Formats: sequence, structure tokens, C-alpha cells
Amino acid sequence: MLLPKSHQNQLDNLLESETHALILIAKSSSDSNNFVQALTTHYLPSHSPEQLLEISEESTPGIAEVRQITSFLKLKSRDSTKKKIAILMYADGISAEAQNALLKTLEEPPANSLIILCVQKSSSLLPTIHSRATTISLLPVETAELQLLIASEFPQASHADIAQALFIADGSLGLGREVLNNPTHPLKIAAMDAKQFISSSKYDNLTRLTTLSTDKTLFLRFLQALKQILHTLIVSSTKKQTPSTVQRYIASLDTVLETETNALKNGAQSKLLCLNLILSF
Repeated sequence: MLLPKSHQNQLDNLLESETHALILIAKSSSDSNNFVQALTTHYLPSHSPEQLLEISEESTPGIAEVRQITSFLKLKSRDSTKKKIAILMYADGISAEAQNALLKTLEEPPANSLIILCVQKSSSLLPTIHSRATTISLLPVETAELQLLIASEFPQASHADIAQALFIADGSLGLGREVLNNPTHPLKIAAMDAKQFISSSKYDNLTRLTTLSTDKTLFLRFLQALKQILHTLIVSSTKKQTPSTVQRYIASLDTVLETETNALKNGAQSKLLCLNLILSF
């Protein structure tokens, strides 16, 4: 799987450094996964379970996962010349206790080992973890390059389909691939719901209240899609020099941002928040 040129350069530089621990910061888990696949393929072209451990559950990692990583890396493999790699794909929610437990392994790593922690925010990990690892933040990629990469992998896709997929994926190459591959991808559904929401009357949106707000994760995706579309509408209206329309979209965006902030709080009631959003939109 091809990497954007800037990401390939970051990978090449990493391979020259021979680090024992990597913190990978990316916009999406799909982008992290693409980079990690390229990295592991370099070290382990034909890897076996005794060489590679990937913890990819989207639950909050804790002490159990750290012990799993530590035990795996300490276990001797039949071919000691090959690198042993442990990957924690969703490390954003890892507890401080678990991070402290990981410190000893980072301070005294087993020979020929590599630990990879994938996060979307640098602040997810303690400074002590950062100080004992190499950190790579995947660089933004120009839209034109993303379009060329996806077009080479999806020759049957139209330019409009590729552009839409990248817009829905917010510029993430990995997510863009997933959206094109899956006609019912949750992000595509969220984008369709958001477009319909903006163009519909309050009454019509009220009839879809339950559909939009039943699941908190889906509701947050819907809000993210609303933000993306409103940003685009603000830019296009600004270029057309229509101040009143710009102000209306900005007010709508503020409402969405406030709704998203409240939706992320513990105990938030998505249905009530969605109702308030509809009435004030």
C-alpha cells in the first residue's frame, strides 16, 4: 500500500534511527495503520505471531495490555535476529497507571524490540513516555497528492467520488480509502445526514430526531460532518461576498460546536442535545 511522499520520507528517516519505541500521532487510526503496516513490513516481510503483537481493540488500554506487551517482548523467539514489534493501535485512552507500568520496559527495552503507541493527540501520553520514545506526527498531505494516490488504487472511481471521499474523511488517506470501499461507511452516512439536516426544515428534522440521536457515537459523527460542511459553506459564501449568509453559517457552526462540547460530557443525553440543536439551527 502506497504512502504519501511526506509520510514515506518520515518512515525512511525513522528506519535510519533504529528506535526502540515510537509514538505515532495521526489524524485517524486508518492513517496510523497504513504507516505501521509499512514499518512492520520493512522489518518483518513474513512475520509470525511470535514476532508481532498488535492490540487493536478500541477499548481503554490498561495494566493488562501493558503486561501483555512486556511479556511478549521478553519471550524469546526462534529467530533472535528478527525484530519483535508490539503495537498499541488505540493508545489515546491509556491510563496514567498503565503508562507508568510501561516506563520500565521503555527504560530497559529487550534487545531488538520495538513498541509502537498510536495516538491522535500528543497530550494523551505522559511527558515521561515521550522522553523515552521517538515521536512522529504524520505531516499533512496536499489534496492533489491524496487524489492521485487514491486514483491509482481505485481506477474506476470518478474524480467527484474521490473528492467526496476525501472531504468526508477530512483529508485522511486511510479513511478516504475506507469510504470508497464501503458505500455504507458510517462517515458517508453521517455526511448524507448532515447535508439533509442543513437543507431541511425544522419540522422535517424533528421527524428524524430519534434516528439522528439514538447512538452517541453516530451522533458525534453527525456533528463532525455538520462542522465540515458548515466550514466549507462559510468559505464559499465569503468568496461570494455574501455577509449575511456568512454570519448565518457562523452562528450555526457555533451552535454545532456547543452541542459537540456538551455531547462529549459524561451523562450527556444525545436526544435532548439533538432536539436543542434542531430548534436553534
